[in-house]
Amino acid sequence: MSLKKKFLHPEIAILDLSRNKIIAGLLLGVFYAISTYSFFYVIREALRLASVTEKYDLWVLSEAEVSFYNLFFAFLSTIMGQAIFFSFLIDKPRKKYGKLSLKVTSIINDQRALIWYFLSWFSKLGFMFGIMFGATFYYGFSTFSFYPDFNYLFFLIAIVLFLNSWTTIRLTFKGNSFKWMLLSFLFIVAFSYSLSKFDVVDYNKYNESYLKNNIHHNFILKLPKSNSYERIQRKSLVVDIYVVYSKKDSLNPTPKILVNNNYEIKLDHLYQFTENSCNDRDETERYLITYRLYIHKEIKMKFINEFKHTLSLCGVSKIAYAVNSTNIKYSPFYLKDIIFPYRIHSALYQEMFGIKELYEDIKKFENIIEVKQLNTNQYAVNGFKTNENNLKKVISSEIQRNSDYILKFYINDSASFSSYFKVVSTLKEIIDTNRNKYSTEFFGVDNYKRLERENLRIVKKKFPFRIYEMTEKMVKELEPITKQ
Repeated sequence: MSLKKKFLHPEIAILDLSRNKIIAGLLLGVFYAISTYSFFYVIREALRLASVTEKYDLWVLSEAEVSFYNLFFAFLSTIMGQAIFFSFLIDKPRKKYGKLSLKVTSIINDQRALIWYFLSWFSKLGFMFGIMFGATFYYGFSTFSFYPDFNYLFFLIAIVLFLNSWTTIRLTFKGNSFKWMLLSFLFIVAFSYSLSKFDVVDYNKYNESYLKNNIHHNFILKLPKSNSYERIQRKSLVVDIYVVYSKKDSLNPTPKILVNNNYEIKLDHLYQFTENSCNDRDETERYLITYRLYIHKEIKMKFINEFKHTLSLCGVSKIAYAVNSTNIKYSPFYLKDIIFPYRIHSALYQEMFGIKELYEDIKKFENIIEVKQLNTNQYAVNGFKTNENNLKKVISSEIQRNSDYILKFYINDSASFSSYFKVVSTLKEIIDTNRNKYSTEFFGVDNYKRLERENLRIVKKKFPFRIYEMTEKMVKELEPITKQ
């Protein structure tokens, strides 16, 4: 009696796979892989679309991130395509497999479970990600990223999925399956890499369509940092004005004033803009409007002084500087709603009563602290030179000496806005520290901002925030008076 071919490997022979069926299975698996990859790609772009804000901030992925996520999606899709391929090849009537029918059924179930259990888990995880970073964790996309710190998790997911697809096959077909597994691995790597280079949509064009209206994308805007800031309570009462440099004018930058995201206006058009801002609101809210100023920190104070003077002529006194926090390591976008409240002198009041009367008001304070900007990092406090590192210590000691103070700030037109803001924010930090100490000592509350209204008024009266700005133009106008 002659032996049958492959009598030592009945498990392999019993599959009885034809060339046409293998080709059809491959085409089906490849089609499924491409379809699934396209689905994942579109879902990612849909999440990015959902991240667009009213200021056209967008979740932008770097080229490295796009390539990595594309490769991950391709691996997932190809592994699931392989599961479809396996199921198609061996899904026959169970009686044809005889004693192997239970094992073959187990293989088919594993391949199907691999797809649906994973998709169920992955969709739930994606939903939670969308909730956390889209709603709860506002601007979460700018503060957290899986790439590159947690990219190993994605590799582990792909490896586990691949090995899981071969578990029952390896147990059923023993040593022969190892060769198939190796060939499968090489094919998946090559096909996934090729598939990841295919862009379902042009994400660069998609980015440009939104970022063309984004201030940070088209203009140079770096905000100063501050330890002292507040959060906006009523966004409807905030009007944003940007003072920036254009990226196109890098050789000879000139400050530009922007409103309504990208609309440029001139200084002499500020009055019309502020009028429109007031007219758009209820009469009872007009005096509560705060003008939030996004000022690039390298812009010279000569222009900023003219800008603030023009705002004052428009009747604006309540402003707030947009700042970044020095305490948070996250992206500036995460703390986009923090401000440094401030008030500017009324130019109309000065014109009505004269600058001499306003200047004379300073003399009523016992402790007049004179601060002068010398250059970018140098200051003079009551005639003694100091740098920005010692500025806080020097001013704090002057206030501790006599809290009936006013800080008379001589602003250098050629100094930068960041140098100017260093003085303003330093004074506010000193006052906040003293207020917190006083609040803790007398009211048992370590943060004065949490005090009741009456106690808050007491603390602010004890340690007021007083600063009087002297521009170079004002100094020239006061020369005849000061020489008397």
